[in-house]
Amino acid sequence: MRLDKWIWAVRMVKNRTLATNFCKSGKVKVNGISAKPAKNLKLGDIVEISRENHIQKYRVVGFLEKRASFEIAQKNFEDISPVREKSEVVANETLNLKIRKQKDGRGSKKDARDRQKMKHFWEVDDDLPGFLQGG
Repeated sequence: MRLDKWIWAVRMVKNRTLATNFCKSGKVKVNGISAKPAKNLKLGDIVEISRENHIQKYRVVGFLEKRASFEIAQKNFEDISPVREKSEVVANETLNLKIRKQKDGRGSKKDARDRQKMKHFWEVDDDLPGFLQGG
């Protein structure tokens, strides 16, 4: 069975195009070797998928002809990923929240308060001599 089709069928990714792109970008390895989307899988192969901050490893246990429910899909692979430390998971979630916050178009209330503090900090003070007031 093709690698990209298996990744899609066992619900590792949302669609087949995404599975193909993962393989083409070098984020998927089979038995430790970077694999193309058309690589034929065999029972017992180890598939490594590089995600944002971690690597997931799966052993191929079975094949599906088409995409199935998650319960059925789980019977076709064995998760052998190394166990991540709880602090690592929390740190990754915090990082993702910061990245998501930066990408949002609208700032938060905290951002508005910080801008307001900076505005008051840079306002001209009448008690300062003229050359320090910038005018």
